[in-house]
Amino acid sequence: MLAALAIRGVELASGAFGDYSDVIGYALPAAGFGFMISIVFDARIAVLASLALGTMAGVVFGDAGFVIYAILSTVAPVPVVSAISNNADQRRAILMTGLASAVIAFATAWFFVTPETAADAFSSRVIVATALAAVVGWVSSIIGIFLVEILQGIFDVTTSLRLLELVDRNHRALQLLQEKAWGTFNHSLMVGTLADRAARSIGANPLLARAAAYYHDLGKTENPMYFIENQFGVTNPHDQLTPEESAGIIRSHVSDGMRLARKYGLPSEVAEGILSHHGDGIMRYFYETARERFGDENVNAEDFRHVGHKPRSQEMAILMMADALEGATRAIFTDEDPTPERIGDVVEQIVGEKVRDGQLSESALTLGQLTTVKAAFTEALVGHYHHRIPYPNFPEAHDAGPALGPGDLLVEEVDIAERDLDRPDE
Repeated sequence: MLAALAIRGVELASGAFGDYSDVIGYALPAAGFGFMISIVFDARIAVLASLALGTMAGVVFGDAGFVIYAILSTVAPVPVVSAISNNADQRRAILMTGLASAVIAFATAWFFVTPETAADAFSSRVIVATALAAVVGWVSSIIGIFLVEILQGIFDVTTSLRLLELVDRNHRALQLLQEKAWGTFNHSLMVGTLADRAARSIGANPLLARAAAYYHDLGKTENPMYFIENQFGVTNPHDQLTPEESAGIIRSHVSDGMRLARKYGLPSEVAEGILSHHGDGIMRYFYETARERFGDENVNAEDFRHVGHKPRSQEMAILMMADALEGATRAIFTDEDPTPERIGDVVEQIVGEKVRDGQLSESALTLGQLTTVKAAFTEALVGHYHHRIPYPNFPEAHDAGPALGPGDLLVEEVDIAERDLDRPDE
């Protein structure tokens, strides 16, 4: 409908162009439609839309040049829009869309515009067509982004632009997570890094994987001190609770997370990470504690099962594995040396447990993709746990020395920095 209205508007405006009314078709905002469709849908839909737009342009204008221009300009934004992963890419996509429209207009006008009087008249028509296409391409792309912003909220569409907003650490929900559950916030950032790397390795959506990772534990902001990563210098409150009570609190972070997701307007594809990052698995620690305390016959395993469901996409399966790996490696490598071989063993162990438990059975991950994902996890974790060269004689464990004032501390820091310049690259 928008395309039909745009074509009709361009047709009505042709009278205002006087002698240049024969190039008015190059004012068709085809690039803007291609930009919008590429963001909301994908390349295949954009190609189909280009054929539809070209057909309508041919019916209205009866000019083969306009038809070719409409088709090519609609498809032109697809490569640049699909590569958007940050705001700089978005601006670059707008610029490239306008330039591509100008090139297409120049080529089609050169072949299809008929000179009426002299060569200079022909050249001026080509120039006007090129300028029209460039300006309309830029303006329509900007307007397209504005319309997408409106439509994605109304229809719960998860676009790359929306995901870019969600991974911005200034988002209100991430600010809440950072303020109320600092340990969970840092955990979520690391899970996002792992998920992004793994998603890229198999051609899944890295932005979706990262966004889902950032918000998967949002519900922990309701009871942050009941989660180990937020317990700084305090006793564990679970020591005062029964296993069933502890399991209930842990389970609630999923339902609390979904409520907060609705409050902060998270798209359903991202909120899916909240529901599926634990799958329907059992909280093994509290379940085994209850069995030891009360006996097998007095413990119902369903009382210790997470609320949620198994991951149903590649990105959510990656999130589940990344979440488990971040927690496991943080615990294991507190006491062990994180060698690449040991990290690889932990990755195999954690991923293998998810496979044996059937948690990845609905995710459409193939065995080949799973192997690639494990390699990506291992590479990312090896980089995270890299070794650092210790500073010689710093700190002095046996002699704390006299108290330093602010000025002394600054001198000490500068001295260390100067010594650091002479060290080889780490």
